[in-house]
Amino acid sequence: MGIAWIRKFSWLAVYFLLLSLVPPLKVPVLNAQSSLKKITSGISTLSGSSAIAYVTQKVGLFERNGLEVQIVYFGSGAIAASGLLSGEAKITLMSGNSTLAAALGGADVVQIGGLTNKLAYGLMVSPSIKSVHDLKGYSIGIAGFGGASDFAANYIIRKEGLVPGKDVLILSVGGQPERLSALVAGKIKAVLLEPPFTGRAEKIGFRRLVDFPSLDLEFQTLGFATTRSYLKADREA
Repeated sequence: MGIAWIRKFSWLAVYFLLLSLVPPLKVPVLNAQSSLKKITSGISTLSGSSAIAYVTQKVGLFERNGLEVQIVYFGSGAIAASGLLSGEAKITLMSGNSTLAAALGGADVVQIGGLTNKLAYGLMVSPSIKSVHDLKGYSIGIAGFGGASDFAANYIIRKEGLVPGKDVLILSVGGQPERLSALVAGKIKAVLLEPPFTGRAEKIGFRRLVDFPSLDLEFQTLGFATTRSYLKADREA
C-alpha cells in the first residue's frame, strides 16, 4: 500500500474519530413550526469510504441542515442507479462508471460530486492461488456489472495478458458480505473486496493477491449521484 494512500486514510480516520467526539451543536430554532425535510439516500457498497454517510447521520449533521435522511443499501452501482430512477433514493453514493453507464444508456442520472478517486480493492483468493494466471478457468466475484469492481476485475485480468470472460470469468455475486461468504464457502476462487472485508478475509486464511491501492490507479470509486429531474425540482436539498 502506498505511503500517500496510508496517509490519506489515516487522516480520514482521525478526522471522523474527532468528528464523532464533537457534541451536537445547539442551533437556534428559526421557526417553531418548521420540520425536517425527509429524504432517502442510497449507498452502493458497505466500505470504509461509504461509512461517511453513517458518520454524518450519527453526529447529527443532516439534522443540523434541516434534513431527516434514511440510508438505503443497494449492494451494487447498477442497483443503485435503478433506485435513483425509481425514486426509491434521491441521492446515492456510487461509482463514477456506474453513473456514466446509466447516463449513456439514456437514464436521467448525473454525478454532482466526488468522494474517492482510488480503487481500494484487494483481490482476495484461496490459498492455492499464487498468481492471476492461476485463476485461468476460474472466476472472480464482483458486486455487479458496470460498477467499480467490474472495472477492477477487467483491468487486472487484461493487465496480466488474459482475456476476461474467456480465460477468467467474472461473476456478479452481490455486496461485500455476499462475496466474502461465497469465498469462504468455496463457491468461488477469488473476489474483490474493500476494507474492512479485506482484513476479515485475511484473518481467516485468504490471500491478498493484488493490492489495488499500491497500483496508484486513478478511478472515481465513489461519487454523489442523483437525477437531473430531482435537481430541478428540489435543488436546495
